[in-house]
Amino acid sequence: MRWSAPIALELITTLKPGDALALSHEPDNPQDANAVAVLTAATLDGQHIGYVPRYLCADVLALQALAGTERVSLYVRRVNSDAPLQHRLLCRLSSPWPDSFEPCRGDEYTPIVDELASC
Repeated sequence: MRWSAPIALELITTLKPGDALALSHEPDNPQDANAVAVLTAATLDGQHIGYVPRYLCADVLALQALAGTERVSLYVRRVNSDAPLQHRLLCRLSSPWPDSFEPCRGDEYTPIVDELASC
């Protein structure tokens, strides 16, 4: 499955709100081992149309591990045909929230400034 911007843009224009999408972890991705591809169908035989934003990938993978891959769903919320490429497709992720799930808990989410020092 190889990503192509022109093909992805064409496919995105055919999507409608509520259309189911699929998520596919790409652990061998040379840019990011946490990369999660977005596919046009609810099954993994869909066409590759983009990626989950990097800052959300660890949380998506954690939800899939804790709740089960089959219980984490992605849907088209809106197609923004006049938006920049990275904002063309707005999606909605649906998943149970396991008790042990804590989003945004990695080092990359550590505040830059200590809240108490700024008071």
